[in-house]
Amino acid sequence: MVNKKYENIAKELATTLLKLKKNSWEADKNKKLRQNEFFVLTILVKRSDAQEKDTKVSDLSVLFGITPAAVTHIVNSLEEKGFLERFADPADRRIVIVRATPKGKEIAKIRYKKIIEKISGLVERLGEKDSNEFIRLLTVANDYWHEEKKSNE
Repeated sequence: MVNKKYENIAKELATTLLKLKKNSWEADKNKKLRQNEFFVLTILVKRSDAQEKDTKVSDLSVLFGITPAAVTHIVNSLEEKGFLERFADPADRRIVIVRATPKGKEIAKIRYKKIIEKISGLVERLGEKDSNEFIRLLTVANDYWHEEKKSNE
């Protein structure tokens, strides 16, 4: 049920968020990497760089809060493009391990660098104080949507 007191603000915020989503993520002009594929590769690269344990497909499902089937679809696409490889866990062959290939690491790092450059421009425009406030507000919003999602499960 929509609280009438906040309905107009909610509509304006929805419009702003849609514009932000549309404008904030640079489209991959070569269609080499979709946004969800980039997120998966970035996690794999960060975990590899930190020399964390191997990443299981089931770990990705939990990390992103999506179904194993959705993760499998992303993994299949990344594997077909040569951006990741999968292995059977030597201790339990039913478990599938995924790792970014050198090609996958390179494209993820290039794309991440472009995103940081773009966001740095925003930080410069907002200034340090407003940037930190923006981070705080986005964190509050993310926590809210996470809690909403959990309560609807």
